[in-house]
Amino acid sequence: MAAEVTQQRLLEAAGQEFAEKGFRGATIRGICDRAGANVAAVKYHFGDKEQLYKAALKNAFRCRVDQMPAPNWPAGTPPAARLREFIRVMVNNMIDDQALPWQMQLLMRALAV
Repeated sequence: MAAEVTQQRLLEAAGQEFAEKGFRGATIRGICDRAGANVAAVKYHFGDKEQLYKAALKNAFRCRVDQMPAPNWPAGTPPAARLREFIRVMVNNMIDDQALPWQMQLLMRALAV
């Protein structure tokens, strides 16, 4: 249980650090300081900085998707209309940064590279 808590703290701290500083600017030491974890915890849980970065991106995306309400279409809604509505809801929720703005900042940084 403690290992899972540490892993989640590292993911959150890494997401924030990578969002603010980018991959090159973020350091394992800075991430661990932010997470209140030992530097060796990154190697134990993720292997290296690159794997931590990938996990932080997945975590940020998953958190954003989890915040989105599931679409509720009336019976008989055409597939094109469902797709349009789904895209609209996804885009609106992805750019709504009220909850955790660092997540969107991290995802946008990754897309910009």
